[in-house]
Order: sequence, then C-alpha cells, then structure tokens
Amino acid sequence: MKKAALLFLVLLSGLILAVSTSNTVMEAIFTFRNSSEPLKTDKYYYGDLFGMSYLPRFKMKLEVSSSVSKGGCDCPRSIHLFIAGDSYLGDQFVKSDDIFCGVGKLGFLRVNFPEKRVIALDTTTTNILLVETVERGLRFFKNPEYLIGKLLFERPGVDCSPRAVNARVKRMLFNEINRNLEFNLFSYSVFTPIKELKASFNYRFFKRISGDVCIAPDSSMLLYLPTVDSLSECGSFFPIADEEIDSIVQSLNGIRRYYTQRGFDEVYFSMIPNPVSVLYPGLGTYNELIPRLQCDSRLKMPLIDVYDLFRATHRRIYFDNDTHWTMNGFTLWLNECNKKLERHCR
Repeated sequence: MKKAALLFLVLLSGLILAVSTSNTVMEAIFTFRNSSEPLKTDKYYYGDLFGMSYLPRFKMKLEVSSSVSKGGCDCPRSIHLFIAGDSYLGDQFVKSDDIFCGVGKLGFLRVNFPEKRVIALDTTTTNILLVETVERGLRFFKNPEYLIGKLLFERPGVDCSPRAVNARVKRMLFNEINRNLEFNLFSYSVFTPIKELKASFNYRFFKRISGDVCIAPDSSMLLYLPTVDSLSECGSFFPIADEEIDSIVQSLNGIRRYYTQRGFDEVYFSMIPNPVSVLYPGLGTYNELIPRLQCDSRLKMPLIDVYDLFRATHRRIYFDNDTHWTMNGFTLWLNECNKKLERHCR
C-alpha cells in the first residue's frame, strides 16, 4: 500500500512538473481556471503587491479606466509606432492605437527573447520605435547588446545557436517554471482567506511581511522591496558610479544609431520612475539615476520624460497595492508622448 501511494505521488509530481514546463498547456489551464470560480486565482486581481503579501487592508480591485484622450491632436494617422517595453505599456493601459497622436498602426515587440521577429517597415509612412522601461530595469541597458539585433530581423525563424538555446532552457527551468508551479499548486482563490489570516498574524505580532514587499512610511501603500533595499541593484538607493552612467549612455546611443540606420525615422526612450524615487526619496540616498541620465549632454536618444511631472503632481499616480501606475500616471506620460509624436505628423 505504501509503495502504491509513493508511486502515485511520484507520478503526480512528475505530471505537475511536466505541465508546468509547457506554456501551451499552462495557457489552457489558465483559461479553464478563469471560467471556474473556485479554481480562479486572485494573485494579481487585487494588485501584484497584494498578491505577494496578502495583507487584507490593501485588498482593493485595480481600477483602470478605458477612456483615455489624445488631447487636441488632429494629425493624419500616418505614423507606425512600435513599442518595445514592459507591463507599464501593456494592454491593461494601451488598448488601441487611437490614443496616440498621428498613429495609424501600432505594434508591440517583446524584448530580449530568442525568438526572432520580422518587422516590415513601410517606407511610405513614418516609423517610430519607442523603448520603455521602469527604473528598476534601467541597468540592463548598460549592456550594449541588450537591444541590438533583438527587434529587427531580415527573415523569420528561431535562433538555434548554443547560446540562444541555453538561454531559452535556463529561462524555462529557473524562471517560468517557478511561477507555474506556484500557480498550479497554491494559487487558488479559495486559499486567499487563509493567506490573509496568516499575513495579518505575522505582521501584527512579528512585523513581518511575506514576499518582496514593504509598507510605505506613511502606511498608505505597499512598495516593491527590491526598489527600496539599498543592497539591491535595481533599487533607487543602490550607489551607481559615473562609469555605469557612461555605459548606459553609450548603450542608448548605440541602440538609436542601430535602429535609425535600419529604417526607423526616430527612436525614443522613456524611463518610468520607481514609486519610491518619486514618493519616498527620503527613505535613503537616491542614486539620481533618472536625473543623471536626463541631464547627460552625451545622450543622443530623445526622451519622453515624466520624472519631474510625477514629482510635481498631487494626483495619485501609482496604485497602493500594485507596482504599476494608475491611469493618472499613464495619462501624464501619454500627453508627453503625444507631444513628441506630433512633431512627426505629415
């Protein structure tokens, strides 16, 4: 009996592991579970920071409006805009091309993936590439090869070089699989009350919070811990030497040069500040990463800048329970973006 039970557990574990390594199967499971209330996950429904911590007082549904205006722009829609960015410009916020001034066609590009993409640039229209990153991802750009050759290719296909294959296997085994296993084993809405009870107990009696989360000094919101930790390289308080700023500037200039030489009319870069950089810079010594790049006279890539706007506004620009901006923050950014795009109207 024990052997049969052990064999069953081994087979079940193997099945769960195999399922968790397949993106196709995981997509089907996610779709199925979303249609069944007891099997649903609410890990991100109430914000990704709530999903890491499960602190009940930050359990609020994210409200993202679908009504965004491009202002008074009346340009002909002659621009083809390509966005290479992260979830700040995901479909939760960018729902159509008509929110962008003069844009008649919109394309999204996934960055740093081994699968090659074909980008057909129409020479009869204006082709704009927008590269966007949240501040905590800025330091990836010190690598001069981070975006070079990753977006524009002459022919379709998959890179099968040993380097690309190793990167793909590593990403599958040590990144996606961890999230998939958690999703398959523990991420069910029926367990949420238990997780909330545990989180409340740990915080009340031990001042401990699960996951990479901390509470802001005024207790009004959750913050992503790596952006606050002075020992984290993606943090706002991690020291950055001038040499690293030099590397990022050179890399950005190289990205602009590379893609303009391959047919893009212009390449813009946008840095979205970490919430702590704007709202709580006094928690440490801010490394001034964004201002230092903005003010560097050697930087040739034009910027879509919201850092000063975010610091000056009194509107709520970040969610209390999520790492992303609110529609207020997105709208401020969109207005600045459209000012740049308007220059290319023809």
